[in-house]
Formats: sequence, C-alpha cells, structure tokens
Amino acid sequence: SLALVAGLVPLLLGFTWAGNEYSWASPVIVSLFGAGIMFLALFYWIERHAAEPIIAPHLFRNQIFTSTALVALFVMMALFSAVMFLPLFVQGVLGKSAQQSGEILMPMMLSFVVSSIIGGQLISRTGKYKVQAVVGTLALTVGAFLLTLMGPETTTVNVVFNVILLGVGIGVVLPLLNVAVQNAFPYKMMGMVSATQQFVRSLGGIIVAPVLGMVLVTVFSAQLSTLMPDSLQTAIQTLPQEQQELLLNPQGLINAESQAAIQSSFTQMGDNGTELYNQFITIIHQSLTAGASKLFLVSTVFAVLAFLSTFALKELDLKQDEFFQEKQEPVSVLE
Repeated sequence: SLALVAGLVPLLLGFTWAGNEYSWASPVIVSLFGAGIMFLALFYWIERHAAEPIIAPHLFRNQIFTSTALVALFVMMALFSAVMFLPLFVQGVLGKSAQQSGEILMPMMLSFVVSSIIGGQLISRTGKYKVQAVVGTLALTVGAFLLTLMGPETTTVNVVFNVILLGVGIGVVLPLLNVAVQNAFPYKMMGMVSATQQFVRSLGGIIVAPVLGMVLVTVFSAQLSTLMPDSLQTAIQTLPQEQQELLLNPQGLINAESQAAIQSSFTQMGDNGTELYNQFITIIHQSLTAGASKLFLVSTVFAVLAFLSTFALKELDLKQDEFFQEKQEPVSVLE
C-alpha cells in the first residue's frame, strides 16, 4: 500500500502543478512523473509476488474484468467533469446562484436513480447486459458532447436536458458493470473482484480531477490574455497584487463576496470604472466558456473511450455461467 501511495501522489502533484507552477518539461514535473511510474512499477512487482495481494494482477487476465474496469475508469472520468465543473459553468457563465446550480444538477441524480432501477429490471428479465452497456455509454457520450456546445446563451432547459442524458448513461452503465464482473468469477472471489473494481473507479476520479482543472485554467488564462485589450490590462495593473489575483481567478465568479470585491476594485478606478467592469466581466465569461468547452471536450473523449470499450465486453449467461460452477460441494448459507 505504501508503494501504491508513493506512486499515485507524485503523479497527482505532477498533473496539478504542470502548466501552472512549472512547465511540463521542468525537472520538477519530470521527476514527479518518473517517481510515480517507478513506485507503481514497484507496486506491481510486489503484488505479483504477494501471498495476499491488494490488487491481484491475475484478475486482469480475465477479459470481462479488464473490459469492465476500462469502461468504469472512463465513465468515472467523464462523470467527474460534470460533477466538479458544471456548477462553475452554471454560476460563472449563466449567472445562476449556488442554489439554482444545485437545482439544475438535481435531475442528473434523479435520472441516475431511475435509469439504474429500470436497467436492473431489464437485466433480471432478459439476462443480458451488453446492449445496455452500449446504449448507456452512448447516452453518456451524447450528453457529454452537448455540454461542449453550451455557452452564455444556453437556457436552463438545455442544461437540464444534457445532465439528464448524463444521468441516464451513468445510471444504466455502472450497476451492470458490477453484475457483469461478479457473474464472471466464483462466489469466493467476489470480495476481491468488487474491491478492485471500486479502486479502479476511484482511481479514475483521482487522476482526472487535476487534469481537467489544468485544462480549464490553461485555456481560461490563454483566452483571457488574448481577449483583454491593453487599456484594460493597464487599468488592472494599477491595482494591488492581491486584487489582481482575485480578478484572474475563475472561482471568483461563483462567490458573491468575490464578485462584490471585483466590482469594488473597478469602482475605485474612477468615472469609467463601471464601463471597465462590464467589459472585464464579458471577457471573463467568454474565457470561462472557452475553458469549459475544452474541458467538456476532454470529457467527451473519455465517454467515447468508454463506449468503444463496451464492444470488448464479453456477455455470459447470467443463469448458466461456467465461471459460477464451483469445483466444490455447495456450502449452506447458514454455515
């Protein structure tokens, strides 16, 4: 476990700092990635020779386990963009409050619950799960792609429709992955298989969070420097350093106190302060829209990879499955 932590932490720091604190080719970033890969390789070697491994490498020799792990990994990566960054878009670009942002995202949770129940019933009645996996990841892909088309003129109805598609896709896919992988192994391995699958899902969220944040900040900063005229840059440079950092922080768009502080900073500039403020806010919205669009595009790529991975998913009969036939006498559930 120490080797696993020692491998993941440098990678997370590398993805978080690269492009922000340091350049991608800097010795610090290269060293972090190198250390992360080295410790993960050490973790793999330890697991191969351990009597009771945390993550048994031999599980990945099973086609169903590997394909479901890939689908789960990419689905979680696509999901995190919606959960983490949609509130920023809704509040920062559309100008909604925190409460309204939560209300807009609520349909995604409801559609997730409803679709997971319906999907479970279909699996129970048909004994099939691959078609649902394909349809679910397709819905996720369409929903993620529609997010890339959103902008300041996007209506609340459009956002709700998009998040409902995301919820339907995730609700259909994630539960059936558990069914598929548990169906492919003996009962005595259920604990190990389920725990490893859950770890893969968590790993997807851990890895993608700093990557998506890096994409947003990089595109936002580049777009901001391109759109901002020299007159506005000169006016901002007259402010104290703390206020300048506040103006260029996209998180300030979703904080009422920060917004008030930003407006107050421009008011102190004189008679044209209000005009400069309105111009600045317009540029901020355009830059944030560009950053969010690229971020959601990355999410769409993950959704497409999840969709393609479902075609490698082997379908076994849930009622008569050779992997469930234990080579031992049945054990009473009371024992």
